Amino acid sequence: MLSEEEYRDMTSQAGDVTQGEAMLDGYVRKVTLEQRTAVFERTMAELEKRKHFELMIKRPYFHVKPLERLQLKNWRDYLDFEISQGDPRRIEFLFERCVVSCALYEDFWSKYCKYAETHIREWASAIYRRACNIHLQQKPNIHVAWAAFEEKNGNVDTAREILTSVDRAVPGQVAVRVRRIGLEIRAGRYSEANALYQETLSSTMALETRNFYAWRYARFTDKLMRDHGKAVSVMTTAVDMDPSNTTLYLQLLDLHTSGPAPPDMPAAEALFAKVASSPHLSEEAKDSFLTRRQQLLEEFGGNFSDLLEVTEMCEKIARKTRKRLASEADGGPAKKTTGDQPQLVTMPTSHPMGMVQPLTPDQQQWAAYQQQWAGYNYAQPQQGQLYQGYYPPYPYSQASATT
Repeated sequence: MLSEEEYRDMTSQAGDVTQGEAMLDGYVRKVTLEQRTAVFERTMAELEKRKHFELMIKRPYFHVKPLERLQLKNWRDYLDFEISQGDPRRIEFLFERCVVSCALYEDFWSKYCKYAETHIREWASAIYRRACNIHLQQKPNIHVAWAAFEEKNGNVDTAREILTSVDRAVPGQVAVRVRRIGLEIRAGRYSEANALYQETLSSTMALETRNFYAWRYARFTDKLMRDHGKAVSVMTTAVDMDPSNTTLYLQLLDLHTSGPAPPDMPAAEALFAKVASSPHLSEEAKDSFLTRRQQLLEEFGGNFSDLLEVTEMCEKIARKTRKRLASEADGGPAKKTTGDQPQLVTMPTSHPMGMVQPLTPDQQQWAAYQQQWAGYNYAQPQQGQLYQGYYPPYPYSQASATT
């Protein structure tokens, strides 16, 4: 029950408390029982805390058959409880038990890796390697997390190898390809990132996914490669391949009008003409672009006759929309809208504008300008009143009162 070393320590602590061998043995027996009883009580208390979790474990071994939902929940709750107790030895031991029966479940390996990252870097890297190279070879998410961990710790080459490997093993994963490109950009290897973009766009994929990559590639070439013409070419090709996608037109318009350089108004006007003549876009979408054209002419100048013409067309659209909504409010047939058409919002009659505007990112802030133009007589302008109503009158009386 006691080792020789423990017995010697205990007898040396007895000192003058005991006299004779019998009393010494009784003292040793008493102290030993007290110590063992305390250990037993602590053990039973810890056992009671974990008894419910242990009884719920029905399959502590590995099997390819999926675990039941209650089994998975029990493992998660057990791990959360053990982590809350804060004993590293128990936590590691339970994680190792868990990844035996849950070896094919990515979330348990990820939880294990995240815990190890906060303690020992090499330990976390070893767990990632064991999970990705043995059990989860076809799971891209944990490979991406492993690459992020290695890159964060300065192992850029290791992160590149990880992403390249999983991209080949599970091709077509957007998250993996985007992370590969981002890694090359952060490393300053723009030529490699450009090659990855071109390879991605040239491969066969869904049109929606290609549009996603096209916009990212256009921004990359415009902002980092400083090749604005290439960016416009990429988005123009995307528009030609998906002519009914209004988002692509807006993104191409953004390339023409944003950035440090002055807006390319001729290119923007050409795009607006393409939108107006497109048979693939709805009338509501064309009306939205007409409003955007009015905004650009207002902000960046251009032919004043074009501005007057566009503003009058916007007013006609607003009157037509008000009439249609009034007819629908009276019980008339409601016009069905498709998913790519902008929603319409009716402003309250007490609102000073009293208009119906397409719910676009810029429509609301420019509704006031359209209302100011509403009272203008476009057909027969009077001499000296050409700009009447264009700018709101300055409150001279209020300015005098305040001064």
